[in-house]
Amino acid sequence: MNGVSFAAAGAEIGEMSSRYRSAEKFMALCRDCPSYGRNWACPPFDLDVGDYLKKFDYAYVFGVKIVHPAEAVREAVTYEKFMEYSAGVFRGVKGVLSELLRALEEKFPGGAGASAGCCDSCSLCARGGGRPCRHPDRPRRSLESLGFDVGAISEDMLGTRLLWTKDALPEYQMFVNGFFAAREDDAIMNAIMSYLRGWGACPL
Repeated sequence: MNGVSFAAAGAEIGEMSSRYRSAEKFMALCRDCPSYGRNWACPPFDLDVGDYLKKFDYAYVFGVKIVHPAEAVREAVTYEKFMEYSAGVFRGVKGVLSELLRALEEKFPGGAGASAGCCDSCSLCARGGGRPCRHPDRPRRSLESLGFDVGAISEDMLGTRLLWTKDALPEYQMFVNGFFAAREDDAIMNAIMSYLRGWGACPL
């Protein structure tokens, strides 16, 4: 059974951008990703990210920390086993958090969610075939794709250092999401925390 904990924090967009955003650094990393130019929620974008962020005044970030069972960590000692196990956890967590982002977008018009990792609403994104997005209301850009240092955000704002590994399952994984809002609103943080406290429904 996976252990689950969570944390959330908020900051003004300007402050968060000045402290944690480095567009050139993270764009270079995005170019090395196989989803670059092949996923509608990934760069290059058909918009200016700086102008996009100016539409919002406040950002909420929230992370879910999944602590893996010791047995799973011991057994996932090859790249294939690590990927198989990790992919299952990622799908479960992302599915639950996608529902939270959708609920926030519906309840607080003008806001926009930022997901952990690239959009996976479709098994194969239409962008790779030169076609428009099948669900233009569904894809969400990640914080990384917008130039934010998610590692620093997680450590500074959420109190958890990200663990990076390529071929073995780490002790835990942290999934960081965001919600950009027109203004600071206690109701948004309350909605986030209320949803996360009900995490028992997570299919892990």
